Amino acid sequence: MPLLKQEYHRACYLGGLCLLAASIPLSRYLMSIAQWVLLINFLLEGDLWGKFRRFTGNRAALLFSSIYLLHLTGLFFTTDFDYAMKDLRTKIPLALLPLVISGSAGLTGKWFTRILWCFVAAVLAGTLTGFYIWLSQPVSDTRDLSPFISHIRFSLSLCMAIVILIWLLFVNSDGKRQWQQLAGWSLLLCFLVYLYVSAYFTAYYILSGLFLVWLVVQTARVRKTWLKFAFIMCLLLLPVLTFLYLRGEYRGFFHSPMPAEESFEWFTPNGKPYLHDTARKEVISGNRLFYYYCKEELAAGWEKRSNIPFDSAGRTGLKISDVLVRYLTSKGLRKDSAGMAALDQQEIRLIENGTADVEETRGSPVHKRLRKIFWEYQNYMISGDPSGHSVMMRLEYWKASLAIFSENLWTGVGTGDMNLVFDQYYEQVNSRLKPEWRRRSHNQFLSVAVGFGIAGLIWFLAALFLPAIWRGGFRDYLFTAFFVVMMLSFLPEDTIESQDGVTFTAFFYSLFLFGRLRKSAYI
Repeated sequence: MPLLKQEYHRACYLGGLCLLAASIPLSRYLMSIAQWVLLINFLLEGDLWGKFRRFTGNRAALLFSSIYLLHLTGLFFTTDFDYAMKDLRTKIPLALLPLVISGSAGLTGKWFTRILWCFVAAVLAGTLTGFYIWLSQPVSDTRDLSPFISHIRFSLSLCMAIVILIWLLFVNSDGKRQWQQLAGWSLLLCFLVYLYVSAYFTAYYILSGLFLVWLVVQTARVRKTWLKFAFIMCLLLLPVLTFLYLRGEYRGFFHSPMPAEESFEWFTPNGKPYLHDTARKEVISGNRLFYYYCKEELAAGWEKRSNIPFDSAGRTGLKISDVLVRYLTSKGLRKDSAGMAALDQQEIRLIENGTADVEETRGSPVHKRLRKIFWEYQNYMISGDPSGHSVMMRLEYWKASLAIFSENLWTGVGTGDMNLVFDQYYEQVNSRLKPEWRRRSHNQFLSVAVGFGIAGLIWFLAALFLPAIWRGGFRDYLFTAFFVVMMLSFLPEDTIESQDGVTFTAFFYSLFLFGRLRKSAYI
């Protein structure tokens, strides 16, 4: 091949990788464009037989890409081929990226680092956009801070950006100038502040898992007795401190001694009757939701101070009466004219915007998110209906997954029938989930088990672990950190069932394991 043409194709390959890295946190459309660029350049560059031999001679790349083959074999047990074809199109990165990256010449350290910087810069763009939204408009749900892709997927990108910055600052820091170090630290601080503001629990959970893995590794590596002891103490104390914090938050929300009925006051200061619904068990901040409730005074007081009717939906779709009762209860106020009078006009606006707990206006984002989860849990335990509550719905999805898996133990239900069997299950058990919330596993391992049975799950796990073992991936900081992020994301999410999730997984797995030049030959 002429040198000029070879350099042109190499530039297209590197540009395609940079574009793909930059698109993962920001744009599904650009993800597709970048992969088309990589594929077309791969084909036009020529030497296809040589590339194919490099790919097939790399047993690690071959095994990882066989996850796509697993989905192809699932066609034998499928009845819904329309959905199966859609699913196979979504999973194309699992076949394409290992092929293109392992079949192409390895990346030098300089270009490898540039690709990582493209990714970090894109995460920064997404983060700055989130900050702008947070500062410029009322945000009732921090998921709105990620307008480009799912906040769950953006959380994964945010965790990877933090991992990469730590690698650049500490592991690969040789030769970096002072301004580069300062830029790295500034970006790291920016991402951590964004995490605090957004309260993305997925990111908290993954970063906590990364920190625990790091502690375990350091405990095994260090030789000094006092340092090993310090790491062991951290490993023991962290779960204890986390438990104590969660218990304190839980008790602060739920602790509610039941007053004796003879101690109730039955009339408001204006002589209107109170409702004390002792059958309702809901509490907020230790206060019973339906004690000291006078709808007549509450509705009249609200209508005088707001243009939104008492029994209608507010700006976020939540019923004003429900939000108002919860808000007053969280403040320890009675649901009557006196309680209404205790609210200032700013609080009226908050209630109109769906703020149902005074604690949502103060305290850390983690504190606020936990209180929402506790409210979801309480509703679920009382009503049995998890609809609209993300944590509780996952319990229903996992329960459904295990039931379906137990009935299709060996072969699974096939690539295309996942939606069908889940819909059938929800109908059979008369699930309390509303139709719009009846979804699939929300756990990648359960999703694979339901789709392909025990054999498919073993295949899937082998395709994740064995390539890393063969290529020495677990001796590499970046790959190991990515692998932990990926595996932890598989627990609360079916990550590779969406375009952004599967592209994130296939790209970083292939880049870290097959993309860099290695001293040894392909294994």
